[in-house]
Amino acid sequence: MVVVVMFAVCWLPYHLYFIVTAYYPEINNTDYIQETYLAIYWLAMSNSMYNPIIYCWMNARFRRGFKQCFACLPFIHLTPEGSLNRRDARTSKKKSYSGAMTDFSRIGRNGTIQFRLSTRATLQAANETSFTHIADDGMK
Repeated sequence: MVVVVMFAVCWLPYHLYFIVTAYYPEINNTDYIQETYLAIYWLAMSNSMYNPIIYCWMNARFRRGFKQCFACLPFIHLTPEGSLNRRDARTSKKKSYSGAMTDFSRIGRNGTIQFRLSTRATLQAANETSFTHIADDGMK
């Protein structure tokens, strides 16, 4: 949602400028129109710079990948793979292509990492257990 709003804010003045100049071409002869156009053009083109900032701010997986990409820099400190803080754990839920949550880890209040498997994985494990029990019962 934030990315879409930022896109609209950046590109709306650019498109409005061309709509206004199409209906009122005499605007092109006014003072400071060149500077106005350059400011509007700069704002539109700056949109591509805001997306990585928004993603880094709002997505822990993007933040971690960004840190891994620039790990060679001395001021970037990468934490161990399993240690996410509470905010990172909430923003890094993995989803499958079907939209079902495949696995989820969260940090408890005492600092322990808790894992919860999806319903699909739990059912699969339950079926495997049931088949094992049926096979064991049939062998006896």
